[in-house]
Amino acid sequence: MQRGPSAPDSAIRANSVHPAAAVGPAHGALPAITTGAPPISAVAPRGVSPNVAKRAAWSTPRDRLGTPERRTEQPQQQQSPGAFATDGAPPLGVGSLIPRPEQVRTPTSTSPSAVVAPLEDALEVLLAVLIETDDRSDRARRRQAALEETERLHAAEELELERTRLAADEQLQMTLELLQAELARERRLRSTGEGPKPLTAAVAPPIDTKGPSKRQAARLATRLRNSPLKPRTRESALHASVREVKLHELRDERARWQRDYETMREQVIEEKARQVALFQRLEMLRRSHAKQLSEAEAALRASQADVERLQTRLAQARVSAAHEARRTASLVQNSRSERQRLVCALAETRHKFREWKEGEAATLRATREQAVHALRTEYELKLARHQEEKQKLRDKVKDLEVSLRLLQRDRQLSPGELSERKGTLLQNNSSGTGFGDVGAADFIEAQGRIHELEALLQLSKERQEWQDALLRVSEAALARLSQERELDALENLSLPSPAVALVLSNLTGDLEVEDDEKTYTQDAPTGGGGTDLEKEILRRKSIALSAEVNRYQKIVVQSMEEVRALKESRRRSRSGSISSSAMVLSPREAYLLEELAASQREVDAMRIKLKKKRKKDKAKSKANIGEKDPLELDIAVKMIQTYSKGFLARREFIRKKLAIGKIKARYRGYLVRKNYEALGGGLFPADRKLLPSGLAPQEAPNFLMVTEAMQYKMQIVEPHYKVSYLCEGTGSRDNVDVVLRVSKDPPVVQLQLTSKHEPAAIPRVTYFHLFETIALLPYEDEEIVLETASEKEIARIFASRLVVQRKGSEEDYHFFIVRPAAAQDEIAKGAGDLTVNREARTLLTELPVQPMESRAASASSEVCDAPLEGTAPPGQEIDLDLLIQEARTDPLENETAKPTSNVNEPAAEDPTARIRRLVKRLSSNSFDSNEQ
Repeated sequence: MQRGPSAPDSAIRANSVHPAAAVGPAHGALPAITTGAPPISAVAPRGVSPNVAKRAAWSTPRDRLGTPERRTEQPQQQQSPGAFATDGAPPLGVGSLIPRPEQVRTPTSTSPSAVVAPLEDALEVLLAVLIETDDRSDRARRRQAALEETERLHAAEELELERTRLAADEQLQMTLELLQAELARERRLRSTGEGPKPLTAAVAPPIDTKGPSKRQAARLATRLRNSPLKPRTRESALHASVREVKLHELRDERARWQRDYETMREQVIEEKARQVALFQRLEMLRRSHAKQLSEAEAALRASQADVERLQTRLAQARVSAAHEARRTASLVQNSRSERQRLVCALAETRHKFREWKEGEAATLRATREQAVHALRTEYELKLARHQEEKQKLRDKVKDLEVSLRLLQRDRQLSPGELSERKGTLLQNNSSGTGFGDVGAADFIEAQGRIHELEALLQLSKERQEWQDALLRVSEAALARLSQERELDALENLSLPSPAVALVLSNLTGDLEVEDDEKTYTQDAPTGGGGTDLEKEILRRKSIALSAEVNRYQKIVVQSMEEVRALKESRRRSRSGSISSSAMVLSPREAYLLEELAASQREVDAMRIKLKKKRKKDKAKSKANIGEKDPLELDIAVKMIQTYSKGFLARREFIRKKLAIGKIKARYRGYLVRKNYEALGGGLFPADRKLLPSGLAPQEAPNFLMVTEAMQYKMQIVEPHYKVSYLCEGTGSRDNVDVVLRVSKDPPVVQLQLTSKHEPAAIPRVTYFHLFETIALLPYEDEEIVLETASEKEIARIFASRLVVQRKGSEEDYHFFIVRPAAAQDEIAKGAGDLTVNREARTLLTELPVQPMESRAASASSEVCDAPLEGTAPPGQEIDLDLLIQEARTDPLENETAKPTSNVNEPAAEDPTARIRRLVKRLSSNSFDSNEQ
């Protein structure tokens, strides 16, 4: 505990010698200043610190640069050779940082050594400053670590003192408790032992009285001996005074160090200012020397560049002259070798063409022979087949002739006798004895065979002619192809190469004349008059063939363009809208787009006709100007009608597209809300009271409320689908009639249920959310409903998936949607088990219904034809059935259709006006607020 304060103070003394060393080199760090003994006026007399030896042993850059005490020692150190051996570099003092007067006065010499020497000195100075700043940064880090350690030790000491105080308080409390317990025990013993004796008698306690145990006495003695509240003896008092004296000394030493720190801080600031001035002066000198050196180097580089440029020009001139001579010679040699190569290539091409032509001729001969062989084989096979058929026909004719002869002789022969006699005659005929008419059969057979042979001969001749024509056409095509190839080869050979063209352009006319004479002398012996004539004929044929080839190429290109234009026109005429849009359209949308395209084409045609008509009218005389007005008026009317038709079609298409998008958006929002409700809430508890629709009172506001306007609309609308169901869930299955009405805006499905056993009862009307039914349908049905399905189609799909289940009471019905998979459908069809069907069922959630305000409307116009009892007085409200009937007879257009009322009844509201008001409330805008 005693070395806590002294350790931090020693660390402060050790690290506060150089307080400015924390400044980095980038901020112009200054060397630390090692001060000797503090001033006498500022420092009180004190004992020698044990850290004096450590501080004396430390070496700082300040000592090397020269303190006021060591400036006198630097000349001796610079002259001694031991300093160079130990440090490896001459030590720099403050005097070396400042340029000497001799160096400043000497003029700037042009020699490199005179220019570089000051720069080297400046670099050495900067290097020394950099080393010092590194050392100071290390000392700053060590001093910072020492300060942190001091703070930590102070905190630990305070914590330990607090713990000591708490322990002393606790020990004192325990001592007091032990003393009080001992005192109470002694009092009890004294009171029990001194009963019969007088109170004034001071009698010692008996020996056998039980006192405190040895263990308690030892523990109490130890605690009393170590207690901080124990009376101070001379030794303890002396110890406490020594500690207080030491503490006072430490505080005085800390104050002295603080004063030393302030003094040292002022010295550091002065040293830093001096070093900044020195650094600025060195920087100015360095910049001036660098500028002079750069100017000298620039002049030297310019002169060297001029010399090198002149030498380069001379070398380039020499090289270009030699290269030009070599290039001329190489071009002459290349032209000669190119000419020889062209001659060899022409001879090789002719040889290859001859070989190809002979191969093509051999191929044609082989093909022709193969075709002839195939035809002969086919002819022989057909002839053999015909011979067999003729033999069969001959046998049949003989059989018929024998049967005819036998029947002519005896018409009463039975079939068995006829067959027996016929077999006998045929056997005799085969043995050589027969009728004389057999020769006639042979003659008939010979005549038929002759006709068949003539027909086969004619057929073979026609086929031979067709094959000959085909061969001639193929030979002509091959000959034309060979001529085109030869022509292309000759044209390629006749065109000179770029190297030859360059040679011919560079060579003189004399060289060309000499080369031509040499070629003429070389070609003259090889050819003659016949070769020149053949070449001329071949050239003319090649020209004619090239012209024909060009004409064919133009025809092919033109035909390809026509085919492309025809394909494009067909594609545009097929559907102009499908190609322009990549989205998949419904049949209705495609039809609307086609109508729009057709109307656009009609408008274009009308524009063309109008332009033609205007041109004709301008050519007429001015006398007919008045006659143009009706015609132009009719044309304008037609144009307006055409544009109106297209505009209406486009607007209808856009409206339907927006309606579909709106339904899709509401459907997605409904799915998101249902998923959120499914994740947020669970099943309702059994004790919660539900609404008639099956919803809890707290959950009802989150669902769509079926308002009075919606009920009016659903009752006015014609039924979309009617179906009968067999209720499940009861012992006797009841048949019920269900009427479905569907509305897309608002998205509501009305289900009206009537029991066949009780037709007079009031039917039950239930409302479901359209999107809930769509979400429970299969995927393909969802797409149909959202895209193109009408209300009737939706009702039909919903009825096909609906299951009605009845509970205990008469009005307690539950409605399910069945979503069977393929396997479940097969199991249900094969076994008919109800458990399988129940696994795929989903219970529909009924929507809350707003009660009618003024009267209880009748459920349906088809069931209840008269107003019910207990409704509003007839003078105030008209029966809803009459309104429904008038609404179905379109009262908006027929003003004469009005309900008949009694004369005595007061004047009621006009039904037409009431229906108009209801229809206005049932518009799409009126349900946006209800949806929200």
